Amino acid sequence: MSTLFYYDMHDLLALRLHVFGAGHADYFRSRFDCFAASSPSRDADIDIHLGSFLHGAHTTAEFGEGCCRALVDTAGRRLARWQTRITGLDGPRTTIRFDGNWRATRYLFFNFLEPIINYRLAQDGACLVHAACFRINGRGVLVCGYEGSGKTTTLLNMLERGADYLSDEMTIITADGRAMSYPTPLSLQDYNMNRYLSRRLSGMQRFRTVLSKGVRILSAGRAKLATAVPPEQLLNGGRVIDNCPVDCCMILGESNPLVSPPQSILNSTAYQYRHFMGVLDRSAMRAESKAPFDYWNGTRRVVESFCERTATVMLDDPGKYERYVV
Repeated sequence: MSTLFYYDMHDLLALRLHVFGAGHADYFRSRFDCFAASSPSRDADIDIHLGSFLHGAHTTAEFGEGCCRALVDTAGRRLARWQTRITGLDGPRTTIRFDGNWRATRYLFFNFLEPIINYRLAQDGACLVHAACFRINGRGVLVCGYEGSGKTTTLLNMLERGADYLSDEMTIITADGRAMSYPTPLSLQDYNMNRYLSRRLSGMQRFRTVLSKGVRILSAGRAKLATAVPPEQLLNGGRVIDNCPVDCCMILGESNPLVSPPQSILNSTAYQYRHFMGVLDRSAMRAESKAPFDYWNGTRRVVESFCERTATVMLDDPGKYERYVV
């Protein structure tokens, strides 16, 4: 028997989670409780089965008519080992069957679920991009960039000044220039620490954040120990809001003048989805697919339309952002 949980993402996507066995859903629910629903609002767009799949095959896929009909991945990273099968990516319902050890569930998010959420959203004029978002003085600001470019630091500085919070790591944007919240807990590292943050964190949270520096140094940057902090804990008069129009889109750390703003946003998002894209590419080569599956087509259209409607600035120095948001 399975335990059912329902999630609704701004009436854009409905998710249904089937949990087989204890412990599989803890990390998932900690990240997605912000979208929890007591009952299904409609048929699920994405059906997730946790702890119910043991396949044993290596990475394979079935392609046809320019679509990906089925995808199987058996892989691991560090201490995590998982197996997953994805079907119906182009259908009315996408089904993800995922099983793994105690470390694997967090990789379900980054390696499979978020890329699939992005693909499904892009069919309806929205997408999930690698960006933080806040509203200050009535102006919505989207902050894009690669990992380590300064998105979270910029967000924390604005929260200290009373900004409203939408999201930290990933944000839903729409083709008409709006942002919708993706309010998962903030993942803080030692380099995010400042006096304001120190006052807001508990003793254990401060200890874990400081400890992350040692983990990063000893592993030469290959391992990270992030501290998950609920956004409500860091507000200073602001609120967690669902959506707002975006008045300014800042792209941090982009030093190549030949890269357009839409392409820079796509590049940083593609880096977050690199495992999923690698599985697709390797599978397409093995299957010798004659009709290529263009994962980015819908996302590209949404991002280009968004940038046409939003003032965009590219900053090679994250320290210059204040003139655009205050």
